[in-house]
Amino acid sequence: MLTLYLLRHAKSSWNTPAQSDFDRPLNKRGRKDAAELGRHLQTAAIQPELVLLSSARRTCETYQLLAAQLPVQPDVVTLKSLYGASPAQIVSEIKTHGRATSHLMVIAHNPGIEALAWHLTGDDPTNALSALKSKYPTSAMTTLTFDIATWVKIAVQSGTLVDFTTPKIRQGK
Repeated sequence: MLTLYLLRHAKSSWNTPAQSDFDRPLNKRGRKDAAELGRHLQTAAIQPELVLLSSARRTCETYQLLAAQLPVQPDVVTLKSLYGASPAQIVSEIKTHGRATSHLMVIAHNPGIEALAWHLTGDDPTNALSALKSKYPTSAMTTLTFDIATWVKIAVQSGTLVDFTTPKIRQGK
């Protein structure tokens, strides 16, 4: 059984309009949400073995803040190809880098990360798919499991949606 965590980066700052999108940092709310997500991972005993991370500044900052809460630091592969990646591109990186890991996290951007969550969901015992399709805000994370032996076999509708969490859900709102 393989587990995939699809995470959209935390909220970024638009305080410097001339700054490139790639170089935008997190804003105050984003930093708070990323740290809260790290606490959620710790409380829920979610421990990725490998993180595939977009090299954009806001995704790297999101990872640093959530990783500070993890008891064990996962391996991290930082990839510029995840910036603006389509679902097919993200799956390609999962197949390339996932290899022997069974708990993999991808931290990237919309619309790719959201679309991938929809495309991979087959079974939905939690009935979370409708919430996922209604809005995939910053700091949202989808957890999918796959009854396959290797990431090379990941395919459309091959996953089971285990959880979809957002900052509001984690804060009980």
